[in-house]
Amino acid sequence: MTPSVALLSLEQTPPITVPLRFFLTAPLFALAAVLLALWLGPEAMSSRWQPGVLAFTHLFTLGYLSMVMFGAMLQMLPVLVGVQLRRPLIVARVIHGLLVVGTLLLVTAFLLNTAIWFVGAGLVLALAIGGFVVVVGLALWRAGSVHETVVAMRLALLALAITLILGLWLVLTHLDSSLGSRMLLVDLHLGWGLLGWMGLLVVGVAYQVVPMFQITAEYHPQLRRWLPWVAVILLATWSLLFSQAVELAWLLALGLAMVFVVFALVTLRLQRRRYVGCRMLLWISGIWVWPVCWPLLACGCCSNFHLDYCRHIYFSFGGGYWWWLVLGCR
Repeated sequence: MTPSVALLSLEQTPPITVPLRFFLTAPLFALAAVLLALWLGPEAMSSRWQPGVLAFTHLFTLGYLSMVMFGAMLQMLPVLVGVQLRRPLIVARVIHGLLVVGTLLLVTAFLLNTAIWFVGAGLVLALAIGGFVVVVGLALWRAGSVHETVVAMRLALLALAITLILGLWLVLTHLDSSLGSRMLLVDLHLGWGLLGWMGLLVVGVAYQVVPMFQITAEYHPQLRRWLPWVAVILLATWSLLFSQAVELAWLLALGLAMVFVVFALVTLRLQRRRYVGCRMLLWISGIWVWPVCWPLLACGCCSNFHLDYCRHIYFSFGGGYWWWLVLGCR
């Protein structure tokens, strides 16, 4: 028995209806995002600040990606961590319902650009995501064996909490624009959401499921131990520098991008199979996003290009990276 399998607690698997409601809802939000983009047309999607773009983005990130990750984490937490959730069916119903309603309210708020809708969306999403953070955080705190997956999950949950706080701060800027720079907060919100929450959760779960389901060797112990911490430290440093030394912060973001490139390349190297299936092709497509992004971003940071050039490249390619990897993990 491999170490990954030995750490599993298969007898604590929650009822299938716990994750299934999230998995069945996610494709509906993805379809809604596509239909919204077709309905609004290319003119309404011409800038990242257009209401249609913001509504489309949150249908995808909250309605699809986070919906899938919430369901998967509620399903895998008892198995990977060995902690039984209390009343998992009730927890899943409440969090799922709040997340659905909150996402729809937020999309409506962007399209109508009305403060009261932002307040309602913020309150509901604070309950949904905050409740998820509390429930999962308590379960991770009670974990009997604190192995690398538990550490990565804890850091991912911390990143989700920071993402929520930044999102609520952005809601307040819709009520009073003097409360902060919306452009700065949006970039931080994106960074902690895409690279912190989603990135670290994928890394932590991969430590267990890749060797087990892909029948590969284990990840190197030093990589398992240090990669999540390096990513969080770089992300925190990037956030602190972002308002003072923007060019330096974006160069630091290159190092953060390469942390995930290293992880993805190591994961592919563990496969060592001649047959390249659909899943492998999706992973390869995602991995090559960052090597293409790196020289373009470096060029933007080190030249006279406007910094919006760097933002568009980094977050567009970052979103593409996780899109391919999530599809490959299905």
